[in-house]
Amino acid sequence: MSWQIDPAHAQVTFTVRHMMISNVRGRFENFSGAVEFDEKNPAKSTVDVQIEAASITTGMDHRDETMRTSHLHTDRYPAILFTLDRVDQIESDGSDRYAIALRGTLALHGVTSSLVIPATAHLSPNRLSIEAEVPLRLSAFQIPIPSFLFISMKDEVMVRFRVRAVRQ
Repeated sequence: MSWQIDPAHAQVTFTVRHMMISNVRGRFENFSGAVEFDEKNPAKSTVDVQIEAASITTGMDHRDETMRTSHLHTDRYPAILFTLDRVDQIESDGSDRYAIALRGTLALHGVTSSLVIPATAHLSPNRLSIEAEVPLRLSAFQIPIPSFLFISMKDEVMVRFRVRAVRQ
């Protein structure tokens, strides 16, 4: 069964702790993807998501441009890609909600790494929604740790996503 991610009802956000000051929050504006959901064997489902790295926004134009040019290097690495290998640990709460583990690969900044992402899925006849959060270390993807006003940010970034896909 084919599903298309609905960007109007989806979001990819992140939070990173700025040493001594506060949290920096942001999001990616442009992304797309597709889901192939196997109802008979959900573990065999596939997901491919592509995020335009240059669409990062944190609410400060100068910081956004610095992130694009000096940290994410979006001229060399324009896309962030997540490819699902399999879904497992599928547990129903007795309704149409499921606790799942998404196992896949994340390609970011020229580095590809395996991830296991605990998530919640909600399935209805015409809509599939998935929500999750996963901590990522910038250093694991060889991304220089940002610093502003000579104060560095933490290495760990908490990425949250809420994705809604509609049946094709």
